[in-house]
Amino acid sequence: MFTIQEVQEVLDYDPDTGLFTWCERPGLVGKAKTFNTKFSNQPALEYVNRHGYKQGSIQGVTAYAHKIAYLLKTGEWVVGIDHINGVKTDNRACNLRTADHSLNARNMPRRSDNTSGFTGVYWFKQRSKWQARLQVNGKQHHLGLFNTPEEANEARLAANETHGFSENHGR
Repeated sequence: MFTIQEVQEVLDYDPDTGLFTWCERPGLVGKAKTFNTKFSNQPALEYVNRHGYKQGSIQGVTAYAHKIAYLLKTGEWVVGIDHINGVKTDNRACNLRTADHSLNARNMPRRSDNTSGFTGVYWFKQRSKWQARLQVNGKQHHLGLFNTPEEANEARLAANETHGFSENHGR
């Protein structure tokens, strides 16, 4: 990927807003000078991809805004970055942290196919009860069967705290 110096030559980053703008490129002549006319001081890395992350192109290479922001914040490339508040387009420095897959999964929003209204709460047809469960480090934990989805959710919330899930998990 890019070095921090290469990124700083082409992008300005505001860590308080998480927004990027293109830098003016010195020494450009002819057609290349058109870049400065069109893009200098304009928003950069603003395209939101199908997964909800901001991205753009730097020197013909796809660059993800959160990864570039983290590079500029810490000076290092990392594989896993978590948006603490769960908003994939919020690339403020204070909202980004390094995270492995397990930590990132503990900060996930509620699934779009959820029918109970609560993360980790499912209708268990065989027993006609609501089941609460969660997954930690690839292992399913059955938390019990309940008469109402609200009761199952209470069990799930207690387990969330025990296993270190973010308070944003399932929002």
